[in-house]
Amino acid sequence: MALEVISPADFRDDPGCWERVYPIADPINPQSMIYDNQVQKTSYNLANVVAIFDEWFRSFFPPSYFTFVRIKTQSTFAEYKSFMKQIYKKDKPFLVIDPEEIEPVEDSIFMQNMINRYNNYDPINDRIGAKVLYSNHILHDDMCELMFRRNRFRFGFNVMIMEQTLDRQLNTYTKMLMDIRHNSKFLLPRVVPHLIPIRYITNIAGFHGMDYRSDDFLNYLNSISEYPIIRRLTPNGNYMYFFNREMNIQVEVPNMTPSKDSPETSGAIEWGARITDSFYFIADLPAEYIFLLPEQLVPKYDTHVTPDPEQVSFIPPHLADNPNWPMTIERDSDVYSITNKVDIMLNEGDDNHFDTKSVIAKDYPDIHSTIMEFIRKSGKLEELVIVKAHLNGALQEAPSILNNDGILTLINPVPNRIYTINMYVNMRLVNLIREGKNTKYIGDIKTGEYGTT
Repeated sequence: MALEVISPADFRDDPGCWERVYPIADPINPQSMIYDNQVQKTSYNLANVVAIFDEWFRSFFPPSYFTFVRIKTQSTFAEYKSFMKQIYKKDKPFLVIDPEEIEPVEDSIFMQNMINRYNNYDPINDRIGAKVLYSNHILHDDMCELMFRRNRFRFGFNVMIMEQTLDRQLNTYTKMLMDIRHNSKFLLPRVVPHLIPIRYITNIAGFHGMDYRSDDFLNYLNSISEYPIIRRLTPNGNYMYFFNREMNIQVEVPNMTPSKDSPETSGAIEWGARITDSFYFIADLPAEYIFLLPEQLVPKYDTHVTPDPEQVSFIPPHLADNPNWPMTIERDSDVYSITNKVDIMLNEGDDNHFDTKSVIAKDYPDIHSTIMEFIRKSGKLEELVIVKAHLNGALQEAPSILNNDGILTLINPVPNRIYTINMYVNMRLVNLIREGKNTKYIGDIKTGEYGTT
């Protein structure tokens, strides 16, 4: 390859006509972005991990082994003390879970602050700084963008199992010793639902002119989100949105073996024999949300939004492989088609009644009015509607009763679990009722809204 040397006298700058330089593109006009940030409540992160621990620990036992499970954080401290005084009089076996106070992982704080976290150091002049650079995206479109920042937490759990006799205590002790990996550390993969602040959900729906409670809005969120987004309805009518994130939780079992009452202690207390153990869960969870929107949308941003519910103590994990329930049900030569699918969560002491008519009325007001007219004329609701409840995504139907007023009663509901309620409607009979409503007779002549016959 030859090397050509040009003398300074022969070198001429290219003004552009010689096409020896790169073209100058139009300068990019950056758009002003306004942000809103909100720190995630610690109770939500604790509720997530408590639910994961509860599901994981009970998976070592048969599904109906414990008569009941008590979580310390689900009640006041005075009520919990009163409960512990009566443990020898309770039906056994039962399980008590005592979550410890949340602790940040100290070595991760230094690493994150110095390398990949960028906390504020001058909030007056640098309110957000480079937080956006170290955030993970949840969803974004041309009107808004939602992100979250993580923090590493350590959760401690103390468990106590109360057995009826010493023989059962020794059997349970041996089972825990042989099944649970003690004095070790390992990873637990889980799909965890993280609560999205409702203020961001309602504003995204308002920007797009949609109802945040509708199925269309939920489908739109999933179309712009990097994570699957689910919606849950609490018994008091609050809508809660979660994004499911697959993560690995570090589990530490510090003890060599579980602890148990000695034979002398168990002999003195004939009503029960205890087994105790301790565990630690370490997880990177969302600790702050950042919401970005263009400057021209600031007047539409609604800050007067009802805050998320307080004192959440348990968020059951989302089952990634939920079964596909049937879309139609055949009964007495009629076909019932599914119209609504609602997830509800019941805590201990909540009302176990659910109004199915209000759910149908929200999405299908015409069908609701037809059903109400049919009931007023002494019709049986079961001829129009079938309601099935499923616990934790199981194909087997949970015990429930649907009365003629449309109130579904769950029989002995399991607290802190997700119930999926599927509603099926006999559309053929609904259409026949509508046809009869719009039909009039003049003598022997049948008239309707489309003429006479």
